[in-house]
Amino acid sequence: MPDPVYTWLMILELKSQLETVRTDNDYLTDLGAIVSTDDVQVDADGGLVPQMMVGLTTDTHRTKAVGVVEYDCTVLIQAVVALGQENGHNARADLRRLFPDKRKTDLSPTASFVTEPGQCRIVPRPEGAEYTLVELDLRVLLTVRL
Repeated sequence: MPDPVYTWLMILELKSQLETVRTDNDYLTDLGAIVSTDDVQVDADGGLVPQMMVGLTTDTHRTKAVGVVEYDCTVLIQAVVALGQENGHNARADLRRLFPDKRKTDLSPTASFVTEPGQCRIVPRPEGAEYTLVELDLRVLLTVRL
């Protein structure tokens, strides 16, 4: 298991990056208005609140070299948007724009991670659903120098 401090710092940094997805930053949606590290929430009327959720789903670790440990993680990003294909496609386009290819981020002088986007999909919703769900799988290689 990864050191919880480093994986939590990684999730918080990804959350910070997701919060930049706003129309005033030239994105198509305002998905970054509410980004959570917990499950998708519902409002008082039982409807979903437009938001994104980011969380670690799996991880493995290995010693890469003396004093260096690498964690291979899968992070799931879920975006909940208003019902409609156009909204789903806009959200997917924004996520692909934020994570277009491999990108390195430094967490501290001894830790960094590289994100590599995987599948980005509009999830089929049951009939009568009042929202559209978009998911992005990110492969994250977290490197910690001990």
